[in-house]
Amino acid sequence: MAARLAEKRLEREEDPGVAAALIMRVAADALASGDAKRALEVLARAIAKDPACVPARAYQLDLLADGDDPAAFASELESYAEHLETDEARGRTFLLAAFVWGMLASDAPSARAAISQAGLYGVPPGTLSRLSRSMAFYREDKAWHDEATRRLLANGADPSELSTLWFELVRERFARGDAEGAVKALHETIVGVGWLIQAPSALTAVQVNAARQAAVGLGATIESKSGQLSLGEISNGATIGGLLLALGVLAMTVGLIRSETVSDLRTLTAAGAGARTRRALTGVTACVIAFLGAALGVAGGSLAVFVWGHADLATTFADVPWSDIGLLVIGMPLIGGTAAWLLSGRQPSAVSRQSLE
Repeated sequence: MAARLAEKRLEREEDPGVAAALIMRVAADALASGDAKRALEVLARAIAKDPACVPARAYQLDLLADGDDPAAFASELESYAEHLETDEARGRTFLLAAFVWGMLASDAPSARAAISQAGLYGVPPGTLSRLSRSMAFYREDKAWHDEATRRLLANGADPSELSTLWFELVRERFARGDAEGAVKALHETIVGVGWLIQAPSALTAVQVNAARQAAVGLGATIESKSGQLSLGEISNGATIGGLLLALGVLAMTVGLIRSETVSDLRTLTAAGAGARTRRALTGVTACVIAFLGAALGVAGGSLAVFVWGHADLATTFADVPWSDIGLLVIGMPLIGGTAAWLLSGRQPSAVSRQSLE
């Protein structure tokens, strides 16, 4: 009833303040009935009648903050800031609007514009730069983060954080492949100190000596690759060594199994099992044991690497040595099974009674 009376009174009310108060009564009735959309429309009318109506602004901002349209919330914050009395209040409101634009609405240009407005109302440059860095880091906007870091270094950075900021600036530029920009950030100049020459094949000792003599004649020096093993050669050697060790352990395991089952082999021989059957039993046994051991080893190693480098799995598993893994998981069982098949065809000694234990 009160809301209806207020709406009728609005038709002939000319005072902006009174009209805004009447509209607020209609908005309160809409909120009580759960119609937030109508309440926002009515509050917009109240603010249009009296832009300085604080209760209407408060109602509207509260509804927009709980809604699903952060862009509208940020826009109303900026509109509200223009009607505040002090520059400090305006600046803080624009900072809040910038946060909503950048973090909730994902609108970086509007966020940067709001930060610029906050600066016009006297917000310290250091505060602006720190807020910009935080939002740029969250949005993974490296260019914005770089710009905000440079501004913080130029205005408002504490002496205790200067080294950290310079390090971040150089690291970000190197990460983007901008080596020249990273060097300029340190106020240095890139100077060539040498050349890297790659030959299509390995150089002989005579060729290296001739190149060294030619360089000395020109007043220069050269450095060539040493005779040390490369990382790939070391990895291949370690794989082969591990494979031989595993085959040795496999041979001992299969030998122990055969010694424990010699009476069963004698029984099979007495029952008519030939050399092919005995070879097949030993070969399959060796192959299965080797495969299970290799699979468990690879799974355990992969789990350890996963735990160690879980923060950046893409980089950790970017260069997996599939050839070495294939050699262990497939090659070792085949080699072990074949060797066991070839070496296990000997007929067991004559059938005898089982020894007393």
